[in-house]
Amino acid sequence: MTQQELAVEMETTTTTVARWESSLSPRGRALSQLADFAAYKGLTEWAALFRRAILQEDFLDSTRQYLLADEGLDLQIGVANVYQFREHPKVARSFSQLLDALVHAHQQVALLVKKDTELVTTEDLIALDGRLRQYRKKKQGTTPKEGKQA
Repeated sequence: MTQQELAVEMETTTTTVARWESSLSPRGRALSQLADFAAYKGLTEWAALFRRAILQEDFLDSTRQYLLADEGLDLQIGVANVYQFREHPKVARSFSQLLDALVHAHQQVALLVKKDTELVTTEDLIALDGRLRQYRKKKQGTTPKEGKQA
Protein backbone atom coordinates (compact mmCIF):
# COMPACT_ATOMS: atom_id res chain seq x y z
CA MET A 1 0.00 0.00 0.00
CA THR A 2 1.37 3.41 -0.89
CA GLN A 3 1.45 6.43 1.38
CA GLN A 4 -1.24 8.05 -0.74
CA GLU A 5 -3.51 4.99 -0.56
CA LEU A 6 -3.11 4.81 3.21
CA ALA A 7 -3.77 8.54 3.55
CA VAL A 8 -6.98 8.25 1.53
CA GLU A 9 -8.20 5.21 3.48
CA MET A 10 -7.44 6.86 6.83
CA GLU A 11 -8.76 10.25 5.74
CA THR A 12 -5.49 12.05 6.41
CA THR A 13 -2.80 13.60 4.23
CA THR A 14 0.10 11.98 2.43
CA THR A 15 2.39 14.38 4.31
CA THR A 16 1.16 13.00 7.64
CA VAL A 17 1.76 9.40 6.54
CA ALA A 18 5.24 10.33 5.26
CA ARG A 19 6.00 12.03 8.57
CA TRP A 20 4.95 8.84 10.46
CA GLU A 21 7.43 6.87 8.38
CA SER A 22 10.33 9.26 8.52
CA SER A 23 10.43 11.58 11.48
CA LEU A 24 7.45 11.77 13.79
CA SER A 25 5.94 8.52 15.01
CA PRO A 26 2.17 8.48 15.32
CA ARG A 27 0.81 9.14 18.82
CA GLY A 28 -2.51 9.15 20.62
CA ARG A 29 -5.50 9.33 18.30
CA ALA A 30 -3.40 8.48 15.24
CA LEU A 31 -2.17 5.25 16.88
CA SER A 32 -5.73 4.32 17.75
CA GLN A 33 -6.83 4.97 14.16
CA LEU A 34 -3.95 2.88 12.83
CA ALA A 35 -4.84 0.03 15.20
CA ASP A 36 -8.48 0.14 14.12
CA PHE A 37 -7.49 0.32 10.45
CA ALA A 38 -5.11 -2.63 10.76
CA ALA A 39 -7.78 -4.69 12.56
CA TYR A 40 -10.35 -3.77 9.89
CA LYS A 41 -7.93 -4.95 7.18
CA GLY A 42 -7.30 -8.22 9.07
CA LEU A 43 -3.71 -7.29 9.90
CA THR A 44 -3.89 -8.61 13.46
CA GLU A 45 -0.15 -8.45 14.17
CA TRP A 46 -0.03 -4.79 13.13
CA ALA A 47 -3.19 -4.02 15.10
CA ALA A 48 -1.60 -5.63 18.18
CA LEU A 49 1.60 -3.66 17.62
CA PHE A 50 -0.30 -0.37 17.48
CA ARG A 51 -2.39 -1.30 20.55
CA ARG A 52 0.81 -2.11 22.45
CA ALA A 53 2.25 1.27 21.46
CA ILE A 54 -0.91 2.91 22.83
CA LEU A 55 -0.49 1.03 26.13
CA GLN A 56 3.17 2.04 26.32
CA GLU A 57 2.29 5.66 25.61
CA ASP A 58 -0.42 5.60 28.31
CA PHE A 59 1.99 3.99 30.77
CA LEU A 60 4.71 6.54 30.07
CA ASP A 61 2.23 9.38 30.52
CA SER A 62 0.99 7.97 33.83
CA THR A 63 4.47 7.23 35.20
CA ARG A 64 6.27 10.31 33.93
CA GLN A 65 6.88 11.53 37.49
CA TYR A 66 8.86 8.36 38.22
CA LEU A 67 10.59 8.04 34.88
CA LEU A 68 11.83 11.62 34.84
CA ALA A 69 13.38 11.44 38.31
CA ASP A 70 17.18 11.26 38.17
CA GLU A 71 17.23 7.70 39.45
CA GLY A 72 14.54 6.60 36.98
CA LEU A 73 16.42 8.11 34.05
CA ASP A 74 19.72 6.60 35.18
CA LEU A 75 18.11 3.16 35.47
CA GLN A 76 16.59 3.46 32.01
CA ILE A 77 19.92 4.52 30.52
CA GLY A 78 21.77 1.75 32.35
CA VAL A 79 19.36 -0.94 31.18
CA ALA A 80 19.39 0.47 27.64
CA ASN A 81 23.21 0.34 27.58
CA VAL A 82 23.25 -3.26 28.78
CA TYR A 83 20.52 -4.18 26.29
CA GLN A 84 22.48 -2.62 23.42
CA PHE A 85 25.45 -4.93 24.13
CA ARG A 86 23.43 -7.99 25.26
CA GLU A 87 24.99 -10.27 22.62
CA HIS A 88 28.59 -9.38 23.49
CA PRO A 89 30.27 -12.31 25.29
CA LYS A 90 31.36 -10.10 28.19
CA VAL A 91 27.82 -8.77 28.70
CA ALA A 92 25.54 -11.69 27.76
CA ARG A 93 25.71 -13.46 31.14
CA SER A 94 25.04 -10.24 33.06
CA PHE A 95 22.12 -9.49 30.76
CA SER A 96 20.68 -12.93 31.51
CA GLN A 97 21.05 -12.28 35.24
CA LEU A 98 19.40 -8.88 34.81
CA LEU A 99 16.43 -10.53 33.10
CA ASP A 100 16.21 -13.16 35.85
CA ALA A 101 16.24 -10.49 38.55
CA LEU A 102 13.70 -8.38 36.67
CA VAL A 103 11.30 -11.31 36.24
CA HIS A 104 11.60 -12.13 39.94
CA ALA A 105 11.11 -8.52 41.06
CA HIS A 106 8.17 -8.11 38.71
CA GLN A 107 6.53 -11.22 40.19
CA GLN A 108 6.83 -9.62 43.63
CA VAL A 109 5.22 -6.42 42.34
CA ALA A 110 2.38 -8.46 40.86
CA LEU A 111 1.77 -10.01 44.28
CA LEU A 112 1.67 -6.57 45.89
CA VAL A 113 -0.73 -5.11 43.36
CA LYS A 114 -3.96 -6.92 44.05
CA LYS A 115 -6.12 -4.46 42.12
CA ASP A 116 -5.79 -1.96 39.31
CA THR A 117 -3.98 1.24 40.24
CA GLU A 118 -3.48 4.52 38.44
CA LEU A 119 -0.11 3.27 37.21
CA VAL A 120 -0.90 -0.22 36.01
CA THR A 121 -3.74 -2.72 35.66
CA THR A 122 -3.47 -6.33 36.69
CA GLU A 123 -3.98 -7.24 33.04
CA ASP A 124 -0.97 -5.10 32.11
CA LEU A 125 1.10 -6.79 34.83
CA ILE A 126 0.20 -10.25 33.57
CA ALA A 127 0.97 -9.29 29.97
CA LEU A 128 4.32 -7.73 30.92
CA ASP A 129 5.20 -10.75 33.05
CA GLY A 130 4.57 -13.01 30.07
CA ARG A 131 6.75 -10.87 27.80
CA LEU A 132 9.57 -10.73 30.37
CA ARG A 133 9.48 -14.52 30.69
CA GLN A 134 9.63 -14.85 26.89
CA TYR A 135 12.65 -12.55 26.73
CA ARG A 136 14.36 -14.54 29.47
CA LYS A 137 13.56 -17.88 27.82
CA LYS A 138 14.82 -16.61 24.46
CA LYS A 139 17.97 -15.24 26.11
CA GLN A 140 18.65 -18.49 27.97
CA GLY A 141 18.64 -20.29 24.65
CA THR A 142 21.20 -17.92 23.12
CA THR A 143 23.60 -17.17 25.98
CA PRO A 144 27.16 -17.93 24.84
CA LYS A 145 29.00 -20.53 26.90
CA GLU A 146 31.74 -19.18 29.13
CA GLY A 147 35.11 -19.14 27.45
CA LYS A 148 33.63 -19.13 23.94
CA GLN A 149 33.40 -16.09 21.72
CA ALA A 150 30.06 -15.37 20.01
